[in-house]
Amino acid sequence: MEFRKRSSEAWQRVRTACADLIKRRNPAEYFIVLTLIGMIVFAVRVLAGGTEAFLGLFFMRSRDMLYDFVNPLRDAAQGLAAYTERYVMYPPLGNLLLRLVGRLLPAEYLNTADEDFGTWNAYNAVMLVYLLFALLSFAWIAARLVREEHPAARRPLLLFCLLCGFPFVFWLERGNTVLFIVPLLLIFAQNYDSEKAWAREIGLVALALAFALKLYPALFGVVLLADRRWKEAIRCAVYGLLLLILPSFAYGGPLVLMRVIYNVKRFSYRSSGHAEGFFNTFGIPVSVVASLLIPAFLLLIAFLIAFAFICRKRHLTLAVAAAVMLCVPSVFSCYNMMLTAMPLVLFLRQEKLRSPRDFLWFFGLALPFAAFLDYPVSDYLNIVCIVLVYAAAVWELIETLVKNKKARTQAATADETAREPS
Repeated sequence: MEFRKRSSEAWQRVRTACADLIKRRNPAEYFIVLTLIGMIVFAVRVLAGGTEAFLGLFFMRSRDMLYDFVNPLRDAAQGLAAYTERYVMYPPLGNLLLRLVGRLLPAEYLNTADEDFGTWNAYNAVMLVYLLFALLSFAWIAARLVREEHPAARRPLLLFCLLCGFPFVFWLERGNTVLFIVPLLLIFAQNYDSEKAWAREIGLVALALAFALKLYPALFGVVLLADRRWKEAIRCAVYGLLLLILPSFAYGGPLVLMRVIYNVKRFSYRSSGHAEGFFNTFGIPVSVVASLLIPAFLLLIAFLIAFAFICRKRHLTLAVAAAVMLCVPSVFSCYNMMLTAMPLVLFLRQEKLRSPRDFLWFFGLALPFAAFLDYPVSDYLNIVCIVLVYAAAVWELIETLVKNKKARTQAATADETAREPS
């Protein structure tokens, strides 16, 4: 009898807590609950299914584990040949950083043939360097996330859910250097509105560094233009160009940047097969799809610019910028969904999800972190989430245009009324 009474009381407390959670509609709390549920479901599934269920989470069932880490290190050690023979896409600054890291690895491994990257597990130094790289990167990101304006009691759980969310787990197996970019973007976002001039300048340098390492983060700079911070935008562009051009002299000069662009196009063309295959199922020829991809991407950039200047909501503009970047074949990947971490963290600052549109934004940004799905199903979910972000953005844009038109009409009516003779 006593046990039944306690069970009933515990169940009632759970129901009350759930009701309060639903009523508050706090996005940070929703994100924590959603991600924890995803982690628990994943843990139960892999414990029941064993190794096969666990490895199903990763690309090629992890047959090329750490490829995005160990292969670029070997490429960077080749000097100019990294661009001319191994078709590296990293700009010179990123390649130089990898070359420095490669100094910690045995020359015997760095000089292996391109197809022999899998021999890395014969060298203890490779795994030790990777662990150091991962730990330092995660610590750097954690230090940035801790600065967010969330209640102290919620912050550890929020940090756990972000750093143990699916994009980061997927990244751990790949080891891509995108993890250099995430903390830089967080520094830019967190210092954007700082009252201290030096902090804002650090934010500009961080964005310039992100651009010099990966190129595509330049799209995040659209918020500077939308806010008409022209001088800061110019300084950021100068920093970015300097960080892009100066390291190029280690590879013969700025002309090597043309090789970088060629290699990016070459890889994007190869990886665009997913889009071509998708449209081909509807009877659309590959040649037609290939000719439409670049115009479609330019249209997305035009939409981003329009959204930035009309809606003027920084965190939502950054979310759209991330969605646009993820539409580039060479960028689209589960681990690159980490690029949405910055707009997600900013979005979770708001106190309440007030409209269906807010829920679209929330699920578009949060689901990639909460759903631990097998590959390539996870890719399909990411596509759905990107579409949700675009849908929310279109809704936001239309609503803003309607409000602006109504405000102009009311202002014009007020002016006419004021001019009428009394």
